[in-house]
Amino acid sequence: MRLPILVIGLTFIGYLNAQPFEFRRDLDALTLYYGEQPCFAYQTGTLAYADAYPRSNYLHPVYGLGGALLTQDFPEDHRHHRGVFWTWHQLFAGEVRVGDPWLCEGIQWEVKVLETQARRKRASIEAIVYWMAGPDAPQGVPDTLVREDVRIYIRQKGQDVRLLDFDIQLTAMAPDIRIGGSEDKKGYGGFSVRLNTTNPLTFSNGNGIVTPQTTAVQAGGWVRASGNFNALLPEQTSVVMMCEPEELPQFQGWILRQQNSMQNPAFPGAAAIELSQQKPLRFRNRLLFHRGAMKDQKVDRLYHQFLRKR
Repeated sequence: MRLPILVIGLTFIGYLNAQPFEFRRDLDALTLYYGEQPCFAYQTGTLAYADAYPRSNYLHPVYGLGGALLTQDFPEDHRHHRGVFWTWHQLFAGEVRVGDPWLCEGIQWEVKVLETQARRKRASIEAIVYWMAGPDAPQGVPDTLVREDVRIYIRQKGQDVRLLDFDIQLTAMAPDIRIGGSEDKKGYGGFSVRLNTTNPLTFSNGNGIVTPQTTAVQAGGWVRASGNFNALLPEQTSVVMMCEPEELPQFQGWILRQQNSMQNPAFPGAAAIELSQQKPLRFRNRLLFHRGAMKDQKVDRLYHQFLRKR
C-alpha cells in the first residue's frame, strides 16, 4: 500500500516545485513568461525605427498582472523612448563628446547574457553590456567606453503583486569617461519608464498626491503611477517606481509627466560626473506592480525591504 502513497507524494512535491516562470528566446529578445502570460522582454539585440534610433539593453514590452501592456517603444512623440531603460544625454571621453545615448546617437550596446534562472515564484537575468563608440566616433575615442553589469530580478507575491528589481553597475573602460543628464534645468537622465496609458497618469507617494512640474519634483524614494492601461480589465495595475536617493550622485528628484513622456528619478543632472575604472557606479531601482488597492503603509514596507537588500 505504500507505493501509491509514495507516487502521490512525489506528484505533489513535483507540483510544488513547478516553475511557472520560464525564459524563451524570441529573435533578439529574452522573454520571461509566468505560465503562458508574458511578463517582459529584455532586448538583447539592436532595434531601430526606419534605420534610426538604434537601441538595445532595455525592457519592452512589460506587462501588468492582468496582461495589460504597460510600456511603449518608439512612441510617435519621442521615438527615442523605450520601455524601461537607463541612459543619459551626455557621454564624454576626455573633452570629446562621443554621442547622445538618450537619443540613441553615437553609441552601440553589446549585450552578453551570462545567466538566467527561473523558479516557481522568482526569476533573474545577469548580463554584461559594453558601451561601444559608434562607427562615426571622433578620432582617438576608445572603441569600448563603459562596462555595464546588469542584474534584473522578478518575484511574484501572490496573484496581485509583482516586484521587478534592477541592480546596475557602470565601470569606465578608459580614462576620463563622463556621463550627464540633459543640459537644462530639468536635468533628466538615468533609470526611466515610458508608460502606456490611455488617460493622463496620476501620481502619489506616502504624503499624498504628487503634482508634476516642468522641472524635478522632490517626492522621496518612491512614487506611484496610476492610469488606464487596458479599459477592458476590471482591475488596473498600478506601477510604483522606487529608487535610492541617498545613494545617487547629484540626485535631482523626480521628472514626472502625466502623458506622452517618461518618468525618471533623475541623476546626476546637467553637470556630468566621471565614471571610475576601479569602483563601479552602482544604482538600484524597483518597480512594484500591484492590482487593486494597496495601502501606502504596505508600499512603504516593500520600499524599506528594497533598501535593505543593498
